[in-house]
Amino acid sequence: MRVDLDPEELEREPSRLVRPPRVAASPVVLECRSHTTLRMGNSTLVFGRVFLAAVHREYLVDGRPNAERLRPLPRRRYIAAPLLSMTANPSRCRARM
Repeated sequence: MRVDLDPEELEREPSRLVRPPRVAASPVVLECRSHTTLRMGNSTLVFGRVFLAAVHREYLVDGRPNAERLRPLPRRRYIAAPLLSMTANPSRCRARM
């Protein structure tokens, strides 16, 4: 499944800690600043510092983001499976309300 979104059609709202606006309807917010980029073949890996991470309450289970509820849309087909199964360190993923 390929999803193409027209950036002009997305409703925006101001970010809290960074200059660019964020997508208003997104259930997950990550406000970041770029730290380093690394060229790898014909791709670029971007490392950043996260200043704000938030998830709407309806997508939380036991205070943690739930991938089944979020059902993320991959930008490329080959990353769909890892997005649904990957967990960083669940014991460090906590929601603050």
